[in-house]
Amino acid sequence: MISYGTNDNKRTFNPLLVLMLGVFCIIVSEFADAKTLRIVTLEYPPYQYLENNTPKGVGVEIVTEVFKRLNQPITIQFLP
Repeated sequence: MISYGTNDNKRTFNPLLVLMLGVFCIIVSEFADAKTLRIVTLEYPPYQYLENNTPKGVGVEIVTEVFKRLNQPITIQFLP
């Protein structure tokens, strides 16, 4: 696990959670007939965040690449 922050306020990143989310999205996309899939998430820098109204971050890059290889169009939306 990767952790960052102060000793009082640690946040952890679990790669297994990202993998499970990816598998879930792949399964869901199998039932869609090439419609644009909307992925809704929250800002969690440095993994996913908005920069000039554009989704950025490691998580965004991974999810975008997975769906690009699946030929599944996506949009990523951030909610509070």
